[in-house]
Amino acid sequence: MGGCFRILIDAVPNTIYQQHFSNPFFQDSLKENQINLLIVNDITHEVDRWIPNPES
Repeated sequence: MGGCFRILIDAVPNTIYQQHFSNPFFQDSLKENQINLLIVNDITHEVDRWIPNPES
């Protein structure tokens, strides 16, 4: 079998992103684990922003 390639994407409500993801701990964790973020509007449930991991 060949290698497995996966891209991690985490969908996060905008309020949670604003409250927690500016914290350096979260920023470092996102980089280390190569996680991409979809920031979702809390009311409309539509994507507000796509934040790709710079390492991916």
